[in-house]
Amino acid sequence: MAVWCTIRTYNAHAKELGNEIPSEAIFFTKPENCIHTGDEIPLSTMPDDVHYETECVLKLDGTGGVSHLMIGLDLTNRRQQELLKAEKLPWARAKCFRASALLGSEYKCNVSLDELHLEEHNIGLRLTINDEIVQQDFLKNMSIPPKAQVEALNEWAPIQEGDCLFTGTPKGVGPLALGDIIKAELFWKDGEVISSYIATCV
Repeated sequence: MAVWCTIRTYNAHAKELGNEIPSEAIFFTKPENCIHTGDEIPLSTMPDDVHYETECVLKLDGTGGVSHLMIGLDLTNRRQQELLKAEKLPWARAKCFRASALLGSEYKCNVSLDELHLEEHNIGLRLTINDEIVQQDFLKNMSIPPKAQVEALNEWAPIQEGDCLFTGTPKGVGPLALGDIIKAELFWKDGEVISSYIATCV
């Protein structure tokens, strides 16, 4: 299984980090062994300055569509990322450390790729840390919607059934601390939670 990640798909997030807003999908990858689904995030063994980035994750069916939806967190060593960006070097050390790709429960997708970002569905994502909402937004607000991301990836990437696509984070990213209790959720417009991930930073 491959883990693909799209960057800067919410304009407000690109602006909060001082980045240019891309006109097309830009990707990086994480190794499969970065995936972590446990209820404890091993923050004490990670690099310093680890930030959360909450994302809707698509499980790809290998034929250009999506089989499942998940909530996910792309953990980032922000200090290392800024150093690497300044030197125009790849981000691997900032993005690919152990347990840096957190995945929640799977929800069998009953919405087509064409419809995922439509306002009528209004699929949202939310991250709560210690009972405080720190990130919340909706797929309809993406500047590069999921369909455009998958189509761009299909043009060149060796996608296989079961691959995961992290579709980008909204504004509000920030650092994690030991003892933090996080609850990440993907939900329908009526509030029904369809994927969740709950864990403690240890």
